[in-house]
Amino acid sequence: MSIFQSYAHYYDVLYSEKDYAAECDFLESILGKYSDKATKTILDLGCGTGDHALTLGARGYEITGVDMSSEMLEIGRRKAEKKGVDIQFYEGDIREIALNQKFDAAISMFAVMSHQVTNKDLISAFKAASRHLKRNGLFIFDIWFGPAVLRQKP
Repeated sequence: MSIFQSYAHYYDVLYSEKDYAAECDFLESILGKYSDKATKTILDLGCGTGDHALTLGARGYEITGVDMSSEMLEIGRRKAEKKGVDIQFYEGDIREIALNQKFDAAISMFAVMSHQVTNKDLISAFKAASRHLKRNGLFIFDIWFGPAVLRQKP
């Protein structure tokens, strides 16, 4: 059993108070400010159970989510079906994924980049994101800065 198999079933419970709508508002403000054209397609790298993807998909974006956990993706698929939101989910490693598709933007939220523990991993993830972006596409990600997390508390 992979760690994701058991974790996936508790993920949404653990983060039930996370304000995905506000985070997606923030993403949209960045897209509006820094995109040179309207954003329609978004690649969600490390999408987990899909809450950012679902929120953005419900707002009219075409979303493709990638995660290495089949268990989390299955939960995301069920949630998308239940909410009537069309999200394409793919199982894969964000450092190596090759979808042969280009997107207006890519996101990687909730410290997914912080899980890239070597410079090689981080560079590979950045290159994979870049390969999937249209010209002048945006890659938006967040990271956890340990001392701030300890001081400010999530």
